[in-house]
Amino acid sequence: MLQPIAVKNQSRFAKFGINSNFFFLLLFCYQTIVIFQGIDLADTGFYGTFYQQIFNDPQSVTYCFMFWLSGIIGGLFLKILPFAGLLGLRMLWVVVFTIIIIVTYRFLKNYISPGYLQISLFLLTLNLNNDPKEFYYNNFSSLLYVITAILLFNGLKNKQPFALFGSGVIISLNMFNRFPNLLGIGLAMAIIYYGYLEKETVKSIINNILVFFAGFIVTTLIVLLVMELLGHLQIYLDALKILAGIGKRPVQVKPNQDFYSISKMIKTIIHHWVVAVIMGAILIFSVLAFYFFENKFKKLVPWIGILFSFLKIVIIAVLAILVVKGVITNLTVLYLITGICLIVGFAMIIFDSDKDINLLLFIGIFILLVHPMGSSEGIETVEIYSLWIAFPIVADRIIAISSGTIFTFKDYIKPFRMYHFIQDNQLAEARKIIVALTIFASLYYTYDYPHSDMENRAAMRYSVDNKNMKGVYTTKERAEEINQLLEASSKYVKANDRVLAYDCVPIFHFMTETIPYTRNPWPWLYQSNTFKKELDIAVGNNKHLPVIVMQTALTLGNGKNWPIKKITQDYLKLPINIDRNEILEDFINEHKYHEVWSNDYFKILIPDNVVI
Repeated sequence: MLQPIAVKNQSRFAKFGINSNFFFLLLFCYQTIVIFQGIDLADTGFYGTFYQQIFNDPQSVTYCFMFWLSGIIGGLFLKILPFAGLLGLRMLWVVVFTIIIIVTYRFLKNYISPGYLQISLFLLTLNLNNDPKEFYYNNFSSLLYVITAILLFNGLKNKQPFALFGSGVIISLNMFNRFPNLLGIGLAMAIIYYGYLEKETVKSIINNILVFFAGFIVTTLIVLLVMELLGHLQIYLDALKILAGIGKRPVQVKPNQDFYSISKMIKTIIHHWVVAVIMGAILIFSVLAFYFFENKFKKLVPWIGILFSFLKIVIIAVLAILVVKGVITNLTVLYLITGICLIVGFAMIIFDSDKDINLLLFIGIFILLVHPMGSSEGIETVEIYSLWIAFPIVADRIIAISSGTIFTFKDYIKPFRMYHFIQDNQLAEARKIIVALTIFASLYYTYDYPHSDMENRAAMRYSVDNKNMKGVYTTKERAEEINQLLEASSKYVKANDRVLAYDCVPIFHFMTETIPYTRNPWPWLYQSNTFKKELDIAVGNNKHLPVIVMQTALTLGNGKNWPIKKITQDYLKLPINIDRNEILEDFINEHKYHEVWSNDYFKILIPDNVVI
């Protein structure tokens, strides 16, 4: 196997970087600047409504209870600051983000170069460009995973049972924050791994595992008791039943509507890992090959260096154009970062002699692999929150590596050095180019692609006329469409009325403080069989039929820049919607609904026997 001899950080690196408190302030300000623009109808409304209703009418957001802990925090936040609205939830995320940065930096600076650590954290911050800007379960999970990593590492390295117990505590809390985070208990493997590195006795390893699981079990029991006292336990169990139901694709559901079955999610994330590793390998190989041939040809034809310099400029220009054209996206950067973390990280774990770094990387890569589990989008929505431990360590090694680094295959084969491929000045040049392009791509996608509101920020100067949306701006056209809906709906619904907002418009509930009819503010997440079941439950539990607020055009995916660019396809007949739409049409016909208002993107329906 190819084995690099460990690269040690030199003392001169300790002076590299800026004052840490100033660094924290810069990242805090950067994250704050970007929260004032962009309005999304789906994700934002989903957890915003959850926070509004978790204490007011918890049964109405039963589906959301698989994210119970973040719901409690968000709900308490809105109870304490009822005027906070959407902007307040975004500010809450900025606070959580800043805590992540501070905690990660203060911990990792003891093991890697503080200057290189700042670079890696800065790049990860820029890569948080098209993510939701509000506090919610995915970004809160990242803080809990960071704390878990620190407690677990300190517990093992310093032989602190209380820290090991604490890591189990946080894993339990993380499970209640996002149920798939239950897989975090697999971090017990880190205890076995470190026991192997330190040649600990089997008894010692088992004792550490028992302490870890004790923290998990005790906390789980305490949280379940708290849920029972709050009247939330049965609702939480009902949420898990719904989750189990959507994890099994019924025969009648077409594969293109199958987002949340377990087999589909596993296939998706494995595919993403493979793609990430391939992309990372291509980048590494391309850099080495380019400079190898440059060095080779320079020896034969000295003047050819001018041609290679020109070629570098062309490559950089082409890559920048591909970013602007949308060929290279923020997801491309995420895949590359993930792939490089996996390639370099596993190599370091296998070959590096530094036990502390090996343990940190083992924990970091485990989080990188496990945190996205349970997401229908694989690594594309969650991985940006999973890299706080692994990427800084890998980046530190990549930045610190020199052309004098020795590689060997076996002890009996003569070692060779990196300079056979690349020189120090070329390594430095490659790193600068890659970092510069990463910064350019990340800033570009921050500026032009706010989450599900893909427009130039210069055009986002208009607000929605709603108390919960104050301080958040979007385009004139989008604000007008939403304002029209709010004005029209005010004639038919008021706060605490039950409304069926169908199918990707849960923001309506958040704006109007209305109650979801089908125990989920975002019915699009239901497959058709689950949606039918939830409608039947709702009819049985409620005396009155709901007003239906219905979107009529695509606002996700290719429709994210609505209404500037309207997708011409019939939204209600899109393959991903058609089965579920048939269920809704049956409900509308059975209960004799009729349309009372519409615009280009929404319509309102009420039953015939309802008098307004």
